[in-house]
Amino acid sequence: MLKITNASTAVHTKSGIGKNQRPYEIREQAAWIHLVGEDGKPHPYPTQMMLMLEKQAAPYALGDYILHPSSIQSGRFGSLQIKPLLVPHQQAVKAAA
Repeated sequence: MLKITNASTAVHTKSGIGKNQRPYEIREQAAWIHLVGEDGKPHPYPTQMMLMLEKQAAPYALGDYILHPSSIQSGRFGSLQIKPLLVPHQQAVKAAA
């Protein structure tokens, strides 16, 4: 179970005109993921990551989350694809009990 911590609700927006001459907008929220090394031990410090937000989606609230199982899919050509969908950590702990 990967833990992700949101320490800010700020949304970073990138926009422009794509190669197809169509406008685009990318909305992201910074978060921290608590990773595990190849030796199976947790890293001593979290790593910053960016969460992609849907066009009208509100940013995730402050707090701890885990990845919902539907976040992991088989992508193009059978490669592993991760589209983070977060579940509050406390909610996941209660559901597992």
